[in-house]
Amino acid sequence: MLVHELHDAAAPWLAAQWRQQLGRRAAELLVLPAPALALCSRWQLRVLGRTTHSRLQVSLGQGAASRHFDVDSEQLQGVLHRPGCAWVPEATPERDYLVQERQALLAAWLHGLGTRCINRPGVDALAGPAWPVAQWRWQAQRCGLPVLPWPADGTAAPLLRLLVVGERCFSVNGPTLNAHWQTGARRLATAASCQLLGLYLAPDGPGRWRLAQASPQPDLRPAGDAAASALAGLMGMPAPAWAAEPKPAACA
Repeated sequence: MLVHELHDAAAPWLAAQWRQQLGRRAAELLVLPAPALALCSRWQLRVLGRTTHSRLQVSLGQGAASRHFDVDSEQLQGVLHRPGCAWVPEATPERDYLVQERQALLAAWLHGLGTRCINRPGVDALAGPAWPVAQWRWQAQRCGLPVLPWPADGTAAPLLRLLVVGERCFSVNGPTLNAHWQTGARRLATAASCQLLGLYLAPDGPGRWRLAQASPQPDLRPAGDAAASALAGLMGMPAPAWAAEPKPAACA
């Protein structure tokens, strides 16, 4: 299952990659915009010790073109929930209360999925930690990565340069970063309890970089088919034989 924000341009690309990879089993992939999940006609959630069991009734579309799904948590191989918080329409009365209520429900559901949930929810977000910039830099420095000072006025805009997907690390938007960066990126992902993490770096001279920010729900499109396939593997989907990490020249 892939849950995404309405404006998330990376989600349709990722869904298309996965459907192509699944082939005849493509119909098994359920792709839901956040409102469809928030407006389920029925939620049933039972707490069973440290796990949960849930059944959802989801509707997509309107009128004759509408489709209805019954989703049982026992049938889910993997869930990528990209939105960081619960969706509630802006004009809803007592919206703040409803956001907290649905946030708690979604957090319980995702947490109960265990390792089937990519980037399990934390106390402050549903899609991995919503740490402030200063905390990402502090944690990255503890993992041995060079970071921007605080504040970093006049620094060039950071660029997505590393994607951690499970045990793999992809260099994107430029030459491959060296083993020190890739090892540190994996350590940072582990420290943040993330199976998926994007590292945004700022240049610090020719061929040198410093970490500016990180995101637990990055855009995978810069890494192409290989990253989509690696994430599919974490979701329990078969990985195609052609998926391979590109290996351009390394830099520091």
